[in-house]
Amino acid sequence: MSQEPHQRTEQARSALATLSVVGAALAGAAVGVLLALPLRSIAWPLLAIGLIAHLFAMVGTRRLLAAGGYEPPWWQRAGYWLCWVAIAAIAIIAAMRLA
Repeated sequence: MSQEPHQRTEQARSALATLSVVGAALAGAAVGVLLALPLRSIAWPLLAIGLIAHLFAMVGTRRLLAAGGYEPPWWQRAGYWLCWVAIAAIAIIAAMRLA
């Protein structure tokens, strides 16, 4: 049984969005490595801004999906909460280093 064109298009869009995010993350990591010393003084503010942007997007996406009646599989829910744990750990480490 073949998939509907809309379903195939949505899967392709999702795959391309994921690839875009991975590419942007790798490019960002490379820029960070290249500019590590010159940007060291603003590293913590950049990290905070990045985490806040990520949190808004993560929560907003979850709300949009829930409003549409989408129930994510267990592994997506686990990833969501593991992300929150990682962000909390980063915040704790940042607070300890800045204290």
